[in-house]
Amino acid sequence: MGSLQKAALVVALLACACASDREQRERALRKSIAMELLVQRDWAAAFNKVRDLHAEDPRDPDVLTMRGIIFREKGMAAEAEADFVEALAIHSDRADTHSALAVMLEAQGRGKEALEHHRAAADLAPESPDALNNLAFALFARNQRDESIALYKEALRLDPTSARVRNNLGFAYARGGDFAKASREFASGGSPAEAKNNLGFAYEKAGNLAAAYDLYQQALALQPGHEQAWNNLVEIAKKLDRPGPEALGLKHATDTGERDAKAEKPN
Repeated sequence: MGSLQKAALVVALLACACASDREQRERALRKSIAMELLVQRDWAAAFNKVRDLHAEDPRDPDVLTMRGIIFREKGMAAEAEADFVEALAIHSDRADTHSALAVMLEAQGRGKEALEHHRAAADLAPESPDALNNLAFALFARNQRDESIALYKEALRLDPTSARVRNNLGFAYARGGDFAKASREFASGGSPAEAKNNLGFAYEKAGNLAAAYDLYQQALALQPGHEQAWNNLVEIAKKLDRPGPEALGLKHATDTGERDAKAEKPN
C-alpha cells in the first residue's frame, strides 16, 4: 500500500470515528431528553422518544429501564418487569433499574423480592440519596424503624436539602413517639403550613386525633386554602364530631399543589 493510500485510509478511519462519536453524543442527548420527560411524567412524549431509541438498539439497558418505568406507570406490570429483567441481564450493576423494579414489586405486594432489589440499589449506589431513601422507606413500611432512620440520616448527609427525605425521617421519628424530633424535621422539610399539616397527620396516625385537629387548623391559619390540610381537617372533624373548617370560618381554595401529608413514596 502506497503512502497516499495509507493517508486516505487514515482519513477515512478518522471520519468514521468522528461520525460514530457524533452519533453517540446525539443518542446520549436524546436519552437525556427522554429521561427529563419521564421526570415530568409526560408519559406519551417520553414513550415516543424511547420507542425510537429502542428501535435503534433493543439491548440498551438505559432505554429498557426507561421503557419499563413507562409501562409500570401505565399499569402494564408484565411488560415493565420484562424490560427491567432484561436490562439487568445485560447489566446487573444498574442501581436505577433495581430501584425501578423494586417500586413495581412493592405495588404488586411482592415485598420480599422488592426489598432485595432496594438493598441491591443501595449497595450499588451508596452515595445516592434516592437509593437510600427508597430502602429506608421500604424498611419503614416493614416496621424496621431504627434501620430506616439510620438510612434517612445517611441520605441527608449526602443531600441535606432534600425535603422528601426530611419529611420521611419526620414520620419515622413520629412512629417511635418522638414528636419533638419529628416536628424539627417537618419544619426543615417544607413551609410552616406543610410542617403543621405533616405533624398533624403524624399525630392522627398515632391515634391522637385532638392534637391532629388543632394542627390542621394551624396549618390552614398559616396558609388558607392548603388543600390537604383542609381535607384532613374535614375528615378528623367527622371522627371527633367537631366543627369542620367551614364552620370554623376557614376559607377553602382550589388545589394549591402542596405535598400530601404522608411519607413520600420511593422514586
